[in-house]
Amino acid sequence: MPSRINVLSGAIVCLLLSVGCHENDPGVVAEADHPSPPASDPMPMVMPMQAIDAGDTTMSAPVDAGSMIGPQDAGMRSAPDASSAPYDAGPAAQGEAMVAAMSDDFEESSLSAHWALLDSRNAADARVDSGRLILEMRSTALWYNAQNAPLLSKTINGNFRMTARVHAYRASDPRMPLVREVHLGGLMARDPDNRGPTPNENYVLIVLGRAYAPENSVETKTTVDSMSTWNSPAWPTTEAELRICRVGSSFNMYKRNLGATAWTLAMTYDRPDLPPTLQVGACAYASGSPTMPPDLRIEYDEITFSTVESVADCLL
Repeated sequence: MPSRINVLSGAIVCLLLSVGCHENDPGVVAEADHPSPPASDPMPMVMPMQAIDAGDTTMSAPVDAGSMIGPQDAGMRSAPDASSAPYDAGPAAQGEAMVAAMSDDFEESSLSAHWALLDSRNAADARVDSGRLILEMRSTALWYNAQNAPLLSKTINGNFRMTARVHAYRASDPRMPLVREVHLGGLMARDPDNRGPTPNENYVLIVLGRAYAPENSVETKTTVDSMSTWNSPAWPTTEAELRICRVGSSFNMYKRNLGATAWTLAMTYDRPDLPPTLQVGACAYASGSPTMPPDLRIEYDEITFSTVESVADCLL
């Protein structure tokens, strides 16, 4: 029979070594080895709203299969160091500082690398000159049905407000008013993904210039799966302050004269099909021919971005 001393000694040794007893036991996992649950991303605010017509005649065109070009983003160009991560525009104040940092007053000597140019037809020249962004059309390209035209964009996620003071002139004489039809430029929000069996365009825009003679206009347009619907009410000049404000699935399009304080609602489009992440920025389009190219120069004093939580914020 073992002695009591031996039994006691064995118990003490076992107790002292018990700290290391589970080191090789696969059934025991230290707390630090448990992975932390991933943080969930905030969902964008969704506030469905009925489409509102501002009172002007709306026109739509059937899809022209012969006008489709693709892949649609083959002309996307950006500087090597441009950020590809989307800006988070909401809800609430999350990402507010980052969204505000997207704004550009174009006071630098060259265009910021954070802008990306979609121009599959190589139809426009985009540059900064004397504190303004300039989009100058040099060949025909249209935002119409499945076709696309120049878009200088950044990527944003969620609700946002985008505003710009926009001027439309002749490229041949930048201080002369437009005289040719379908020469327009302004702001756009576009789905960067082409879904479906064929390339599809999905976007909303608000632009100014000359749509149809003899009047200038501020035109709004929505394109759903490459079918465009638009209206082009008269506007007294070829310059205005334009705004697109997204709240959930609703895209509110605003216009006002330069220097005015009150916004006019041009149109509201309900687009629940558009994803949270969109390309947003400056667009231009113009018609022409090989013997008579477009004569369009669009200038932007600045493009500003802000977050919004409600439609009321669209008017701030």
